[in-house]
Amino acid sequence: MAELNAAYALLRDPERRMEYDRTRVAIAIGSSTRSSLMERMQQARNADLGGSGESPARATIDFGRYAGMTLAELARVDPAYLEWLRRHSSGARYRHQIDAVLGALAARRAAAVRVAVED
Repeated sequence: MAELNAAYALLRDPERRMEYDRTRVAIAIGSSTRSSLMERMQQARNADLGGSGESPARATIDFGRYAGMTLAELARVDPAYLEWLRRHSSGARYRHQIDAVLGALAARRAAAVRVAVED
């Protein structure tokens, strides 16, 4: 509730709102090409990955109760939350990385089941 109140206080004050807006993603004024939402999401994915092909599991959540945790840590601690985050709008910028982490988790589970069945 405190976070909601702080956000409301920030957004209802026109000067603070303008400052907040200035700190968000800048769009080049006068540019004939504006980036679409999909392009901005791809840029966010690349930023989360460090732009160098780094593992998606190393992307770090920067909000909520798991702030500061990587997706790999989150998959170990609370995979149900990770699945929920993938469907929720707040996880949209992490969707690509979450898919990769959940896919790897499913592959590990399938391999463990195969080993258990073979024994």
